[in-house]
Parts: sequence; structure tokens; C-alpha cells
Amino acid sequence: MEALERATGALLGLFVGDALGAQTEGMHESDLLTLFPQGIEEMYTKDRIVGDCGEITERSELAILLAQSMLLSNRFDTDNITATYRNWLGENPSLVEASLKAALESAPLVKSESNGALSRIVPVAIYGSTKQTKTLLDMAEQACMITHRSQLCIDSNKTYALALVESINEGTGGEKLVGYLKVCAAKYHFDGRIPAILNSVSKSNAASSVGKDKDSVLHTLQIVLKTLLETSSFEAGMKQIVKKGGSACSNAAIYGSLAGAFYGPEAIPDRWVAELQATDSLTRFLRKQSAHRRFNMNLETMASDLATRLLKN
Repeated sequence: MEALERATGALLGLFVGDALGAQTEGMHESDLLTLFPQGIEEMYTKDRIVGDCGEITERSELAILLAQSMLLSNRFDTDNITATYRNWLGENPSLVEASLKAALESAPLVKSESNGALSRIVPVAIYGSTKQTKTLLDMAEQACMITHRSQLCIDSNKTYALALVESINEGTGGEKLVGYLKVCAAKYHFDGRIPAILNSVSKSNAASSVGKDKDSVLHTLQIVLKTLLETSSFEAGMKQIVKKGGSACSNAAIYGSLAGAFYGPEAIPDRWVAELQATDSLTRFLRKQSAHRRFNMNLETMASDLATRLLKN
């Protein structure tokens, strides 16, 4: 499989996981098991608290906006990316968490160790997959610091970016990918909690989405990698992670990106892709700009187009 296919799979997997996970966001795994013993198999299995069936949230929107900023400016520019995010907020998007909005409008979160910055790193990884590792890590750090300044968040973003690039370029997954990340964590002196999480994913105890740490970046890294190890297809992994509830939107989006890169876009169920839809706020924002006036808002087409352009840039 070529790098372009894997890069497309990463973006498409992000969109699918984001929209699918929105159904179980904030719920307890035990409640979901009672209500949906067969699991969440469709985009319309359960009514969403916010947004329409198949609609992406700010997790995918921010990734798309970051990609567009890099492509229009022909470089990675945090000032331009931040300005793009703030202009988008002017469209009053309805699916934005209050803490993220505050971080973009006023000041980045200094103490937060949440998973809020992870999902938007996908276009940075695709763009950085043809660059030197130092360049990739610098971009991952800068992208994270737009909203999250804790060292754990920064190092987690770097870890996830390295995982995506390894999968896009080499098709690496499973235990081999985890082993590669362990080497990277030691080489680049990442926060000591990251190697501990990487060591834990190979153990038999299952990760739970219930508890005060359900939104933490460490928990997301753990549950995403563990799901990739425990399942043998994109669909099986997605169902497993969505039925856990908790921070399902972020967890499923981040798993979807990594699994999409590993398995490729052809492994992502067509029935899920067919239900995807962009938000009105994203559509309005992109089409207000002359460069995007004829922009195709079909998310499957967008994933392919962005992946192609990011790899060539």
C-alpha cells in the first residue's frame, strides 16, 4: 500500500471515528452495554446529545483548518493557524467545548493534561512524513501549544505524530509499532509517564473509560494503542472503542486516524463513510474564502484531496 493511501486512510478514519464516537460521548461503558448489548454499529444507532447523525465535530474541523492553513501558506505557521481557528470561531460553531474555545480566544491551557490537541495533529503528521524527524517533532510541539502547554500534552502529541508517520511510511502496527514508540520515548526523553503507558498496553488488563482521567491524554494513548493491539480490523477496533463511552469522540477519532493509516481507506466501512457530513459552520467558513469557493465539502473526497496535497507540499 502506498503512503498516499495510508495518509488518506488517516484523515478518513479521523472523520469517521469523530462522528461515530459522538453517539456515546460522556456515557458509562456499563450503561452502553445495557442499552446496546450488540454495540454501536451504525452512525444512527443512538441519538446524539449534540450535532446531527454523521456530523463531524471540532476535532475534525480543527484538523481540516490546520491542513488548509499549511496548504495556503505553503508552510507550517502557528500564527496563521491560530488566526484561522479564531476566524472560524466567528462562525459560531455549535460543537466546540468551552475549554477549547477559551484556549483559542484568550490563552492556552497551561495545566490541562486533556486529549484536546491530539486529533488535530493528523495533517501535521502527513505533511511531516516527508520531512526530517526533528521538523516533525517541532511542528507537533507548536501545534499542541496553540491550546495546551503542559509537557505531557506536548510529548503525547509527538508520540502520536511519530506513530502516524511510522504507519504511513512503513505500514507498521501492533506490537512492532508500540516497540518503535518505546524506543522513540527513550531517545527523545519524553515525559516518564509515556513509557509507562506504552509498557501497559501489552498487558492483559483492559483500559476503562470511566473515572476522573477519562479525558486525559495518557488514557487516550493507552486505549487507542491497546485497541489497535486487541483487534484485527478497522471496524472491530472502532466498535470496541466506541462502546466504552467516556471521551468516545476523541478516542474514536484518534484511533480512527491510526487504524485508518494502518489498514488503509478500503478497510473503513462504506456505510459509515456514506453518513459523514460537514458542519454548517465549517462549510460557511471555507466558502467565504475565495480560495475555497468551489471547495468540495464531501468528506471522503476532502480526505483524499488533503492527503494528496499535504504529501506533495
